[in-house]
This record gives sequence, structure tokens and C-alpha cells, in this order.
Amino acid sequence: MAAPSVTNIFTNGTAIDAAQVNTNFTDLINGASDGTKDYSISNLTVGGNALLNGNTTIGNSSADDLTITASLASSIPVKTTNTPSIGSATLGLNTVYFGNGSNSNTVGFKGGVTSSSYIVTLPAAAGTSGQYVTTSGSGTLEFTTPTRPTVQRFFGSGTSNVTGTYTTPAGVAWIRVTIVGGGGGGGGGGQTGGTAGGAGNTSSFGTSLLSVSGGSGGAVGSGSALGGDGGGTPTLSSPAIQVVSVTGSFGGSGTIGGSGSFGLGGAGGTSLFGGSGRPGTNAVGQNAKTNTGAGGGGGGYGSGVSGTAAGGGGGGSGGAIIAIIPNPSSSYSYQAGGAGTAGTAAGANGFAGGTGGEGVVIVEEFYV
Repeated sequence: MAAPSVTNIFTNGTAIDAAQVNTNFTDLINGASDGTKDYSISNLTVGGNALLNGNTTIGNSSADDLTITASLASSIPVKTTNTPSIGSATLGLNTVYFGNGSNSNTVGFKGGVTSSSYIVTLPAAAGTSGQYVTTSGSGTLEFTTPTRPTVQRFFGSGTSNVTGTYTTPAGVAWIRVTIVGGGGGGGGGGQTGGTAGGAGNTSSFGTSLLSVSGGSGGAVGSGSALGGDGGGTPTLSSPAIQVVSVTGSFGGSGTIGGSGSFGLGGAGGTSLFGGSGRPGTNAVGQNAKTNTGAGGGGGGYGSGVSGTAAGGGGGGSGGAIIAIIPNPSSSYSYQAGGAGTAGTAAGANGFAGGTGGEGVVIVEEFYV
């Protein structure tokens, strides 16, 4: 641009004074034209638009105040990435508001009441659908893919217990444990001799944490026809949280009859998983379904009996419990109870009962 010119009239002073003032004004004019001069102005009021070219510093100490009453009408570009900051570890903004691009509503963010200052680092990538935000524990946020729940199952082996150590997988926040005691066997049906069904065995998880007893065996059908008792009351200790706790179901009683008739054994007790053994009618009692903790069916008796006969009682089912264990330990001992044995036939025209269902331990694992 063309250099501005200034005409000055001095009415007082010497020629030397006038020459010096003229030199100062000349420097001022030339500096404003070519940008070679720096100026310090105590107070400046600009009426209208102002354009500041080149490097600009506002204030020369942190004690200086900057007050802006105008509204921001453009973006603020950053010269060097990852360098400038707003605020400090001891002085920060109160609330930062964000618009939504569709209406005048905003979303504000502000810091909570903290015991010390800290920095939150946003995730390095945008993440994918279904992920959620987690923290490293030191202020770094990241998107994490949820881990689907996993399951471990343990069952009795026939009439034998199965014991072992359960190991909690890494990252598990809580587990839900379902245990059922072994089902009792059905009693043998007939007149004399024979045996009652065997009792199912206890299932447990952890040392004195969760425990359920097995069902009782059904009575032998030699003048009696009683079904087996269900498993006893489950026991639970802290920190387990009870969801379901039930005693086992009773086995059914067999019928009593006389010469020339045939009879029915008692049905096995139904467990949390169903699967009870059907009673025998002039036949052996049905075994309970495997890995259910249900009772076996009682054996029936045939029409060839002479005198009073009775069907064997059905076996009782094992007790059951479902519990949640938060913040689980690294490992737990467990036992899946064995099933109760089948009772043998009572006499030549009697029939054996059915075996009970094996005990169950199921651990469902839920992750953070």
C-alpha cells in the first residue's frame, strides 16, 4: 500500500525539537507500512473492524485479563497439532457446551468433584457397533467388544460323584451357579425281599458356599409303597446371593394289590430340570433322565403274585439352588453328586426300580 503522509505544524520549540518529532513520525509511518516496527500502546480503542496481521501477543503476564464480549463467528485453527492447551492442572473451564447441528439445544460437559486433577484420553479409534467404552484405570478410554457369557458344566457319573476344581476365567465379573443334588433311585416292587432305591448324593460348589443334598430312595414294595423323600433344604453362605432355593420333590407311592392283580410303582420326584422316571406297571421302573437330579420310577409287580403285593416307591429328586456370586474367587472346589441306585425286585413277580438322575453343577460366567 502507499505510505501515508503526515503534515505537522509546530508553534513552539526549537528546530531541533521539530526535527526529532518529524523523525519519530517518519519512523512510525514507515514501520506501519513495512511491518518493521513494534509498538507498545497502553490503551487502544478501535471503532469498526480490525485486522491484525503477523504474530500477535495479547498480554505479557498471566495476571493480565482478556475479556471477550463478542461472539465467535469462525473456527479456531491450530498451528501445531498436540501443542496448545486450554487451562491448567489447577485452573480449568466450568462447562463446555456442544451443539447438535439440528436445533438450538446443547450438551454441556463439566468436571466432577475430584480429590485430584487428572486427564482423560479419548479412544484412539471410533470403535465399532456394539462396543462400549472402558477405562484403563489411568485415564485412557478405549472401545471394548463385549465378551459373551460362557458356561462350564459338571455332572455326576452314574451313581458316582464327580469332584474337581473350577477355575474362574480371566475377566469374569460375576458367576451364576446352579446345582442340583443326585436323584434317589426307585424302589423294587413285589412281595418279599428286594431292596429300596439308593439315595442320591450331595452336590456342592465351594467350601461351605453352596450345597444341596440328594433325594432319598423309594421304599421297596413288600407290604409298603412309600415314595422317597426329596432332597433336603439347600444351604448358602455369603457372598453368594440366592436366586432360587428349593427342596427336592417327593417320589410317588406305589399301589398295593392282591393275588391275581398287577400293580404300579410310584413315579420319581421331578427336579428343577424335570426328567423324573415313570413308574413301572407290571414292569421295571424307568430310569430318571441323565444329568437332571430327578428320582427314578418305582418298580411294579405282576399278576402272578399270591397275597398282598406293592409297587416300589419312586425316588425323591435332589434339592436345587441357583445363586449369584459377585467378584468370584480364582477357583472353587465342586462336587456333582452321583445318582441313587435302583432297588431290586421283591420276589419272583416283582420288578426293579429305576436309577435316579445324576447331580448337576452349572456355572455361567459373565464378563465386564
